[in-house]
Amino acid sequence: PAYPREMRRAGVESTVVVQGFVNREGRVACLNGLVVSTPQTMANVVGAVLSWEFRPFKVNGVPVQASATIPVRFRLD
Repeated sequence: PAYPREMRRAGVESTVVVQGFVNREGRVACLNGLVVSTPQTMANVVGAVLSWEFRPFKVNGVPVQASATIPVRFRLD
């Protein structure tokens, strides 16, 4: 996700943790909430995570929907 301009200028790094479900196709089916967030990062993270693809969790080789905790790090490099 885009690094919020005001955080970049202030030199602030952050990790946002999102909880939700990844479906059998590896797409985020729904988000249950933000565990750790800041107001500046919330909108950027939700939009980005909903567009990402993941490897689905498998049980006996078969893809299944599963809960996921997804950390999103904002770091200055």
